[in-house]
Amino acid sequence: MADLSERVRASLAGRYTIERELGRGGMATVYLTRDLKHDRPVALKVLRPELAAVLGAERFLREIRLTAQLQHPHILTLIDSGAADGFLYYVMPYVEGESLRQRLEREGQLPLDEALRITRAIASALDFAHARGVIHRDIKPENIMLHQGEPMVADFGIALAVSSAGRERLTEPGLSLVTPAYMSLEQASAEPRLDGRTDQYSLACVLYEMLAGEPPYTGPTAQAIIAKRLSEPIPHLRTVRDVPEAVERAVTKALAKAPADRYATADQFVAALAPGVRGFSVPRHALRIRAKLRAGAVIAAAALVVAVLLALLGRGGPQGAPVAAARHSQLTFEGTVIEAELSPSGELLAYISQLHDTQQLLVRDLKGGTTVKLAQLGAVHGSLRWSPDGSVLLYAGLDSVGQYVTETFPRLGGTPRPLPRWGAFAAWSPNGARLAQWLGGAGQPRHRIFLTTLATGDTSAVAVLDSVGFIASGDWSPTGSWLALLATSESRARWGLWTVAVDGSGWQRVVEDSVPLSPPRWSPSGDGVYYLRGNELRRIRVTSNGRPDGVPGAVQTGLQWSGSGGVSITADGGKLAYIRSIGSSNLWLATTDHPGKGARFATTRLTRGTASKSLPHLSPDRQSLAFVKEENGRNIFTLPISGGEPRQITFTGAVASDPAWSPDGHALAFCTNVGGVIKVQTVAVEGKDERTYGRTEASSSCELAWAPGPRIIYQRPGNRSFHVLDPVGETEAPLVGNDSLGWMFQPLYSPDGERVAIWWNRMAPRSQSEATGVWVISLKDSSNDSSHFLVHRGLSHPLGWSADGRSVYVQGEGSNDILLVPATGGKATLVGTQPFENAYCIPIERGGGLTLLCVVDEGTADAWMIENFDPGAASGSGVLR
Repeated sequence: MADLSERVRASLAGRYTIERELGRGGMATVYLTRDLKHDRPVALKVLRPELAAVLGAERFLREIRLTAQLQHPHILTLIDSGAADGFLYYVMPYVEGESLRQRLEREGQLPLDEALRITRAIASALDFAHARGVIHRDIKPENIMLHQGEPMVADFGIALAVSSAGRERLTEPGLSLVTPAYMSLEQASAEPRLDGRTDQYSLACVLYEMLAGEPPYTGPTAQAIIAKRLSEPIPHLRTVRDVPEAVERAVTKALAKAPADRYATADQFVAALAPGVRGFSVPRHALRIRAKLRAGAVIAAAALVVAVLLALLGRGGPQGAPVAAARHSQLTFEGTVIEAELSPSGELLAYISQLHDTQQLLVRDLKGGTTVKLAQLGAVHGSLRWSPDGSVLLYAGLDSVGQYVTETFPRLGGTPRPLPRWGAFAAWSPNGARLAQWLGGAGQPRHRIFLTTLATGDTSAVAVLDSVGFIASGDWSPTGSWLALLATSESRARWGLWTVAVDGSGWQRVVEDSVPLSPPRWSPSGDGVYYLRGNELRRIRVTSNGRPDGVPGAVQTGLQWSGSGGVSITADGGKLAYIRSIGSSNLWLATTDHPGKGARFATTRLTRGTASKSLPHLSPDRQSLAFVKEENGRNIFTLPISGGEPRQITFTGAVASDPAWSPDGHALAFCTNVGGVIKVQTVAVEGKDERTYGRTEASSSCELAWAPGPRIIYQRPGNRSFHVLDPVGETEAPLVGNDSLGWMFQPLYSPDGERVAIWWNRMAPRSQSEATGVWVISLKDSSNDSSHFLVHRGLSHPLGWSADGRSVYVQGEGSNDILLVPATGGKATLVGTQPFENAYCIPIERGGGLTLLCVVDEGTADAWMIENFDPGAASGSGVLR
């Protein structure tokens, strides 16, 4: 095998670099490999030589290419395949995580809800492939990867390719292509006409093992397992574990010996699994306990069970009718999509693509495939909405100087029409005659929703309750009576969905969560709202008076939501679009000895892997970097700037900001979630000394910096102003006296600690210094306007100070240019253009040269569509439990 590794290494040099062997299976050896063209880790799988010898390259490669067409949230797609030096190989994404087999070896059995969640995800992938005529043929725990907890089916179609390419010749001893413990009888008997029901059988075996701790049939040899399957009855789950009767019945049916006795599709199998659907019964031991209760208690318990069953059943609807499977399809392929909106007819997709700080508004004809660019947008988008009749597209947001923009575009391009500007977010009334807008900024009534009649310009205002918090986005109900709104608390890490009548009455919180939520979207019938939570699409029913009806339930899982945008739904409720991402970022260095226009940077990678990282922050001695890594939560790590292995500093997973080094480099300050409230905390870099500043109250989007004195400046809730905290005495004071002047972000202390460079959308009325941009504030008298200096206008970001404290580095607006601006204002000088496509960099002076510390976005985000996304919506039973 060592010889094979060397042959592979030599033959693929220039395309792939093999780093190490990951494992061996019945068909292939797997290597962790570096894709040199895209500089990413991949899994290279090389077929065993004896298998490759009998297959032949041409037919194997022809068959395996069919699997490259499978694009689904729960399928690891084929990246590459080929033949070289007598061996056959294929390449798939490398998943940082573990296989289901590894988890089962560690835990033995899984919780019922978790086992069903994994089964649902795999079934959705199988149905997607089966609808396209592709059968997996080797579903087993080893081929199910858990990427950030989400199941991903690996080697999809590989067994098919092997079988199709060499069925007549695979007779040599030792060539076991499929694991017998999960193989259906028809597959074991080499039945040539296999269909999706063989995968359903294998999936039922996997679910049985997740619940029981071992497959339904075991034995020392493949022959022994197959003999048991032929001669013994199907084992019952409830003999080894308490599960709902519906689960046992569904698994038993899916394990039927004859394909005709199983479910027609994997989706029907999953539908039959849902606990609480018809046939659910309380386990017998529970019935015996309840028989001893007093009669009154029995009646009360029975009433509770009925109520729970009604909730789980979705309050009625036809029972037992099979539902069509959801169908997933990718709509865009740029990898840079941050917002998408499906037209009411489902024929057009409007979307915003962002590269660097540049945003483009595009419309794609989903039938014809043509794409039209409508506009290059301002800096911050708020809402993107089709009019109810689909004739125009509404865009609301902020322009490059922080002013509101609200305009409509003809559906296929043309001159935009400006509309009244009352905020950065907007929603159409169901008849398209009125517009709701909100998000007032500094100098405007912030807690108002403005309703404008477009024909006349008449505008009325709805007051927002203080308890609602910051309203981010929303939707107008199909009935015309209600708004549904997404709000975040000012100081608590809480997200909420609210309803309010358009006359301002009846504020109701229908969902509250500690996990970020997407903006809500009403169902076409107006009886509920859909939203995204993590990787789930959820629905909460809403009564005619705006109140929640029951609890939220998941209707789709494993969506890999990007965290950007929300969902859009066609007028008939049949299709839904959202942004799906594969997020990852890594740290890089870029250096040049000759800063200035045309400067050439040499780049060095500091980290690898698919986890997301934050911007790195350099220690005072310039030897170490501190950053946040998102893996099992958000934690702080340090890394030598010369490279090496990251060292974990925090372990709570609750870090809510980038870290800031103490002036002596011995500690780090950061914001953290403490019981749902964002607090400032410090931790020693060496050791475990931690201190939480209990009186602090930070913004949920907290930013901070640490300067000599000592002084920690951190972002407060409300208008996102800053307070200066004494970490010794725990006293604090506002950075500026009037926090209504506008939001502040990205504070950077000067080298002497006496000034702060900050981005400020200062829009104070009647102020001659009113402007959005990079400001420098003197801490000697920061409450005095005379100590505030605008050094660079627009949406350019402050990046750092020059070593002498005389200038501030800023990133050019809408570009990758790095500029040096005098701290008292003046002409900006170009010092270089950062060399990465999508990155954020901090400049560090190095003698006469310049080093950039960068976090480079290596992820992708595209628009996806789900057809039949809520199959049970019409009957009221489409919620997964």
